[in-house]
This record gives sequence, structure tokens and C-alpha cells, in this order.
Amino acid sequence: MDMSDYTDVFKAESEEHLQQLNESLLGLEQNPADMEYINTMFRSAHTLKGMSATMGFSTIAELTHEMENLMDMVRKCQISVNDALIDILFECLDTLEALVASIENPEEVNITHLQARLKNAMEGTFDAPGSPRSTESEEPRSCDNTTVDTSKEQDLTFELSEEEKASMQYAEQDGYRILAVNVTLDDSCVLKSARSTLVIITISKMGEIIRCEPSENELEDENFELDFTLVFATKETDENIMDKVSKISEVKSVKLISLSKKEENEELLETIEKQEETKVAATTQNESAVKRSDSVKSIQSVRVNIERLDKLMNLVGELTINKIRINQLASDLNAKSLDESLTNLDRLTNEIQNEVMESRMVPINQIFSRFPRMVRDLAKSEGKEINLVIEGKEIELDRTVLDEIGDPLVHLLRNAVDHGIESLEERRALGKPDAGFVKLSAARQRNSILIEVEDDGKGMDPDHLRKVAIKKGIMTQDEVDKLSDADALNIIFIPGFSGAKTVTDVSGRGVGMDAVKNKIEALGGTVKISSVLGQGSSMKLQLPLTVAIIQSLMVTVSNETYAIPLTNVVRDVGIKTSDIKTIEGKEVTMLRGEVLPLLRLHSVLESPHDMEEKENLIVVVVEKMGNNIGFIVDELLGQQEVIIKTLDNKLLKNTKGFAGATILGDGSVALILDIGTLI
Repeated sequence: MDMSDYTDVFKAESEEHLQQLNESLLGLEQNPADMEYINTMFRSAHTLKGMSATMGFSTIAELTHEMENLMDMVRKCQISVNDALIDILFECLDTLEALVASIENPEEVNITHLQARLKNAMEGTFDAPGSPRSTESEEPRSCDNTTVDTSKEQDLTFELSEEEKASMQYAEQDGYRILAVNVTLDDSCVLKSARSTLVIITISKMGEIIRCEPSENELEDENFELDFTLVFATKETDENIMDKVSKISEVKSVKLISLSKKEENEELLETIEKQEETKVAATTQNESAVKRSDSVKSIQSVRVNIERLDKLMNLVGELTINKIRINQLASDLNAKSLDESLTNLDRLTNEIQNEVMESRMVPINQIFSRFPRMVRDLAKSEGKEINLVIEGKEIELDRTVLDEIGDPLVHLLRNAVDHGIESLEERRALGKPDAGFVKLSAARQRNSILIEVEDDGKGMDPDHLRKVAIKKGIMTQDEVDKLSDADALNIIFIPGFSGAKTVTDVSGRGVGMDAVKNKIEALGGTVKISSVLGQGSSMKLQLPLTVAIIQSLMVTVSNETYAIPLTNVVRDVGIKTSDIKTIEGKEVTMLRGEVLPLLRLHSVLESPHDMEEKENLIVVVVEKMGNNIGFIVDELLGQQEVIIKTLDNKLLKNTKGFAGATILGDGSVALILDIGTLI
């Protein structure tokens, strides 16, 4: 591994710590009295400082060190939490993000001004006024000016063997004292094994170690919490031992227990006798420790490059295609002797496919966690108060899909804050709460994910949208007159449309919602919009769990096989030719009391077709942006799971109407229809 590989790992881990810092700082802004947020920030900053110092990124190490100093003063109640302090810490995080992003050229980011602001803050002065936050109604903070609790009494909780007790006895006869030293490491300690090894080396230089609890192997494997105990024989003074051990970096507390005094030996022997009488309890405790160890092992993970997962997914796709092909051949040969082997092959292939799919699934919180800070900054810049509620953060989504939905969600949330939520004066005049409500939620729906962004703002006026569309020359008067109020809301998806009166850094250029629609539909998803004037709006994005393997409805048109993603399919129905009517040159039919526009798929695809009209027709009803359209096809072949192969060929890459291709069991190729661009 070269240095660039280490740099990539550093960037990935730094981004995680910076995200943790952002989330904790947002929490501290809302709850200034909750010191757990400061403690969490302190640990993340300390870890980031250690990582950057190890890699030689001195600028990041310097900045995080000064952040630690400021946060330590907050922990010790030497500085109160106020708006100016929060703003400085947010600026520190933004600067750290810039430093990590430009890690190869850190000199491009100047931190001199920020260091001066941090110094002034630690001296009690701020560049910008920040009024201390009132905490009268909140729980009082603990301000004892200490972060280490060394007063907690601890006794030996483990049993000494007969050999160890004999060693203690011989050592005492030779003039040694028997001590037990209990060491607790700092919560932010990253390399616990390294710190425990330093303690063992330090103690071994001052005496002879008799017992290590947990064992040295467990300490080396980091199979312990934050504290451990050493029993040893020594002639050193307590002060010297305490001084040398406590000077080791990331040691939080040191506790000495003398085992040489008569009364303490009697207590120890009494404890040992009780432990022998309660071996069942000890056994249970050991079993629990084993379970905890197994739990620790079960959550261990490794970082895998997404390109490797993509390649593995492609190989699984090839395996699945060949499995289908073999099943087809066995069916043609009618070879019953192959049935058992093929059944096992099916099972193993499905298991491999599921495991690979699961390995690509990541919590949607990786995207959602970015938005509280964005909404906070945007609301502050516009003088608005926003309560952002996030639900469904634990929902998992394919990494490829997750990477693509970040920008659309940014557009939707920005629109909700900028266009949707009214100004403070307007909300008060309408009798609404001062703080606007914005909700971002995710929910699992069978083989898809539903993401919704809703707000309690002003909503959208269909008549206003019609007028803007005419004014900008996007639609004619006749065209907008034909639109229902629900259909008029979809005007916002037309390229170049914007209802904003002025162009700002946030919105007004008419590219946001068009980009959202194109991105979501390119992923095989759909966008639905609903709004009530004066009450708010809702944007619903329905997305497939993965874009690598999808469920499709297989159909034939002009003797060619096509796949229609099931996420777009509403139903399939049979109609008679006599049921088709013509309105303004367009074929339609009545389905369940509603007018259903019809498209003959062979005409859309420009495929050769038998001119003889059939009496009975098959219609596949698909959905686009809340509207249903019927595709007339020749035959339904049923549902099938297909592996998507992208159209990388330069001649086909930009072809509209196709999302990709797949290979069928007989080896033939079938095109996958992209409903969004086909219509």
C-alpha cells in the first residue's frame, strides 16, 4: 500500500469524525446544557488530531488541538455556550472539511484568522456578539472542573490462583509489597492495546507482575472495555508508581490497592472464598464476557472500495445469467438426473446474490446526516426558524442509488426552506408557529424505498404556476387550460421553469426540479407532488432498492422481448378493439371510470408489425409522474428478475427509451424500457 492508499483511508475516517462533530454541535446548539455533546465532540476532535498528526498533516492537528482547548474550557464551565461560540466551532468544522478535501495542498486553506478568533474566544471575547443562552428551564450543568473520577473505590473482582498466591507470599517474605493497580483509559483512546502495553512495560520496570486481568493476550487483542488491573510485587513508593503510570498518554485514572496489609489480605481471602462458593455466578459472568467478546467480533468490519463491490455484483449477474441458461438447457433435455444439482445451484446462487446485495446496502442516514447542518445554515441566512424532523434513518439502500440521490434531496430541502416556509412575519400573520416544519422521511415499500420531503409552508398555487408558464413561453394558454390543478403542479418539472421572483444563490434559475426529475427517473424511480395552498407541500420519491437487479414484467412486441420495470407497472388488462376511442387524434379507452391514454408500443419503438387488427388487445398500464398510460403489447411473458447491463456503446449510450439490456435464459438479449424517457 502506497501513501495515497493511506491518504484515502484518512479522508474516509476524517469525514466520519467531521460528520459526528457536525451532528454533536447541532445538538449542543439546541441543548446547551447537555455536556454529553461536548464530550462526544472532544473525543472526535482528539481522534482526528491524533490521526492527522500521525499522517503529518500538521495544519489539521493544530486546528483540532485549539478546538480541544476551547471545548475543554466549556467542559470546565470557564466559557458559556452562546451563539458566537457555536458559530466559531461551525467555522472550524467547515475549515477542517476544506483541509481534508485539499489534503494534498493544505497551504490553500488559511487558518490564521480562525486561530485568532479561537484565541479571543478562549480569552472570553468574540468577534461577533453572541448572547449566552438561557438554560433556566433545563437541567443544571455539572461544573466541578474535573473530567476524571478517581474517587470510585474498586476491589479485585477476579480469583487468584494458588500459584499466584504463593508467589505473593514469597515476594512478601523477600520484603516486597504486593499491589494491584487499576488503570482506566480515556474514552477517546483509539489504540487501547498500545496504551495497555505501555502500562505493562512501565510496571514491569518497577517490579514483578504476578497477574494481569484481563490477560495480556486479551489486552493485545483489545478484548476489554477501558480498564484493566495488574497485580505486582514492588519496592517502589505509591507516589512514584502513580506518577509514572498517570503520565502515560490517554490514561484517565490510576487506582492503587494494597494487598500486603493484614486486613486487606483477610478481605481478599474472604472474597476468594465467596467466589469459590458462587462458581455458578462466576461461570455465568464468564459466559457473558464470551458473549460480549463475540458481539465485539460480530460488528467488526473492513472498508471495501465500491468499485470492487460493483465488479463482484457484475460477476454475480453473470453467474445468475448462466444459471438461468443451464436451467433452460436442462429443461429442454428433460434430464431429471440434473434436477438435484440444479436445485442446489439455484440455492447457492441465490444466497451469493443476496449476500452481495446486502454488502452493497448502507443506511440512508449516510445521506440524511448531511442535511441538518445545511438546513440550519440556510434558515439562519434567511432569518427563518426551521424544525427539521428526520425519520427512517436506519432504512438501507444500495450504495449506487444512495450516491445519486444526494443532489435531488438538496434541491428539495432548499426549495422547502426557501420557497415553502414563509417569513417569520408572514407565519405570525397567518397564525402559524414561528418555526417552520420540514420533514424528511424514508420508508420501505416492498422492493422500493419511499422518500418524502414535506413542509407546512405556503404551498403551491396552480393558477400562479399556469400564469408563470404562459409568461415564460413554456406553455400556451390552450395547453394550461387543459391541465387539472393536480397536473398543473407538474409544471415545476419543465426545464427552465421557476416561480421565484428573484434569482438567489439558493434558487430561481429553473434547473432544480428538472434535475430532480431526470435524476430520479434515470434511477428507475418516480416523483409525485402534492400541495395544498396555505398548508404546505409534499414531494415523494419512489426508488428501487438497487439498480443492479430489478423485477420486471416481460412482454413481446413484434416478436421482440422487452422488460418493463415493475416499479412503473400499475396493472395489465385486456380490452377489445371496439373499446378504443379517439380524442384529438389520440387513442384512449375508459378504464374504471377514467380516461386512459393508449400507446401502441410497436409504434413507439418503430418495430415492424402485422397490420391486421386483433379483436382482443393486451394493455400494460404504467405510471409516470402520477399519470397512467396504457402500452399495447403483443404478449405477456410474466414477471422475471433481470440483471441490468448498461448500454456503454457510444452509439447506444444516449438512446432514449432504454434503461439498459439483460440476457435471458435462452441466451437472447432483451432491452429494458425506461418509461420516463420513452413517453
